[in-house]
Amino acid sequence: MKRFKPWLIATIAAALTLSIVAGVSAQGIPNPPTSFKGTVTSPDGAVASGLDVEAYVGDTLCNDGASETYPDPSGSGATWYFVKVHHSSIESGCGTEGATVSFRIGGRAATPTGTFGGSVETVNLTLAPEVRVATVHVAVWRSTSTPADLYLSTRPEGGTWTTHDDDGPLSMSVFGSGRFERSDDLIAVDVDLGNGSTATVHVAVWRSTSNPGDLYLSTRPEGGTWTTHDDDGPLSMSVFGSGRFERSDDLIAVDIELE
Repeated sequence: MKRFKPWLIATIAAALTLSIVAGVSAQGIPNPPTSFKGTVTSPDGAVASGLDVEAYVGDTLCNDGASETYPDPSGSGATWYFVKVHHSSIESGCGTEGATVSFRIGGRAATPTGTFGGSVETVNLTLAPEVRVATVHVAVWRSTSTPADLYLSTRPEGGTWTTHDDDGPLSMSVFGSGRFERSDDLIAVDVDLGNGSTATVHVAVWRSTSNPGDLYLSTRPEGGTWTTHDDDGPLSMSVFGSGRFERSDDLIAVDIELE
């Protein structure tokens, strides 16, 4: 039986080690993640434990494993988070030296941002105010016996319909270039937000002067900009109930984002 000399075995082992190291070097050694930790607070009150913690570089989710908020182990009552963020060598589009890392807690944006590159970075986060949406439904009515007579009904989400006819049909006046008439009264609809406060939506009805059968609707959240709901052209009107009126087929839903 042929026996290898110790020096030959050592030489072979060294060669194999160098080959493995060279192979790893050729492939590139993955860079380590950067970890972020800190408290989580909110202007709305206490932040719950168990909320998902997400870390982004640009639009890329870069979490190295799942992460959730948790109560301060010291019992202070604060809520904390800890999240590891992938380097781009592990996940394309993720961290590089100096990259900005943004955070979302329970689906809500949080500030400030962090900077990728250290081992463990402390960034105390504050959640952005929660955005709520209030919705108002709007319908336009037209008398079948007197088509020039227009009316407007509105209904806050979950509420009841109100027809704004205290002064009779809408008063219409030629507007701007003369191509349209617009309702003189920009109806203001208050939406109950359920917390003792309200939001207001303004509504205007338009009628083409060249084609009086063509009606349009514009809405504007308080402090916002006007939107004319004409993606599908003029409002589609159908005879309603007893036949005394036509009503717009599309009950326009106006969403208002509220902080």
